[in-house]
Amino acid sequence: MNGIWYSSSKIAIIFCRIFLLMWTSRHLLPEDFGIFHAFNILIVLFMEIPNTGLGASLIKQKEVNQNHFNTVFFSYVIFALFFAGVLYLGSDAIAGFFNINQLSDILKNIFWLPIFIALSAISRNILLRDLKVKKISLIELFSFSCVYVPGVFIVYYFQPNYYALIYPMVAQVFVESLLFYAVKKEKYFFKFDKTAWNDLIHFGKWNTASRIVGMMGNQADGIIIGKVLGASALGVYNRSYSIMSTLQNLYSQYLDNIIFADFARMEDDKSLHLKKIIRVEYLLNLFIFPSLLIVLSCSSEIVLILLGDQWKATEILLQILTLGLLFRLNYKITLQYLRAQGYIKNTFYFSSFYLIVTVLLMLALSSFGLIGITLGYSLGLVFQYLQLHHKVSKVIPGYTLLEFLKANKFLLLKFVFILAFLMAFNHYLCNAFNFYLAVAVKIGFVFLFFTKPIYYEIISILKSKNKKP
Repeated sequence: MNGIWYSSSKIAIIFCRIFLLMWTSRHLLPEDFGIFHAFNILIVLFMEIPNTGLGASLIKQKEVNQNHFNTVFFSYVIFALFFAGVLYLGSDAIAGFFNINQLSDILKNIFWLPIFIALSAISRNILLRDLKVKKISLIELFSFSCVYVPGVFIVYYFQPNYYALIYPMVAQVFVESLLFYAVKKEKYFFKFDKTAWNDLIHFGKWNTASRIVGMMGNQADGIIIGKVLGASALGVYNRSYSIMSTLQNLYSQYLDNIIFADFARMEDDKSLHLKKIIRVEYLLNLFIFPSLLIVLSCSSEIVLILLGDQWKATEILLQILTLGLLFRLNYKITLQYLRAQGYIKNTFYFSSFYLIVTVLLMLALSSFGLIGITLGYSLGLVFQYLQLHHKVSKVIPGYTLLEFLKANKFLLLKFVFILAFLMAFNHYLCNAFNFYLAVAVKIGFVFLFFTKPIYYEIISILKSKNKKP
């Protein structure tokens, strides 16, 4: 039920995102989206506070007490104060790095935001520890639909530029933080306990380092594009990335948070671990493959409908990012398994290799412009998937690429067949039917192959939940 609750709220948010994607793309300039993307690179780091280091250690610990809560809260506040200082004092340097002067004033205006995120971090971790997914989902849905969405139109009315993207996000994070802080009744105080710190830090320090390096790897595309090609090119990339991330957001936070909590509670039985991880991978691919097929086969139509004909340059970028998304979502499963089983030092090294390889690939291909950097970014995701899979194969006997292919062979065959068929007959479909009917035919063809297995899996999950006492 956790996955169903989380997915339901994410689906509702996705429809809102699609609407905003269509509206903002027709009212704002590429440079506006480039400035927003550079800002988003920074804010993502601070929004990840609840998921990093000591918070994840708090979820993993079998027994926790008030001292653990107080110590993690103390650490988060210190961490937030440090980054608030970096935002304020380093705003000019950050703006100079991206060559985006507007960033300086923006960062000085929102430097306080990490402090409010820290106030809610423990509450969010406690909810995750207790698998209170329903509460998490409702808070996120409310903050997005009731704060961010109307905020875009309100700010645009007064300032029709990049502020219509930035300030609503700040308001959303602020309100969401207050709600998480209010909804969890446990009290925690600004106190430090050395014993509790020692309990948490062995896992937490490497987890913090691993996630920060991993986030840098995932944000390296925007950093390099902004630095090398400028704000307008970054804005074009942002539009294709926004479409891809609409799909990604449906799954990634579930994989980052709830799957980690599930894996952390598994008994120490490697045969059960093998069944669990293969099962999770199968279910992920069963749900993600239809989405990827629709985006890949209808990329030109999706760009035209969602963004408008002025954004046609994003079509090839969207296709490359969508193929990379398949590897990104799958590597998150093995990454969370390693984190949950305590191989956190290894994940730091793997994340570091991923960052280095991805940056080198993007720089090597940057002479081909946006397409080259986007391709380098997606190839980095393939590298990360392969190295994490290799590590897990050494931890779980029998977890090999062959075993993965065996468990997913029918899904993979469907994926390849449907994609080849739609690409081969795409020209005919577009000429034989009008624009919208051609899209409907493609979508219908995809769901013809996937609706039945998805339906049976959902029914099976619901039945298994009802059988539990």
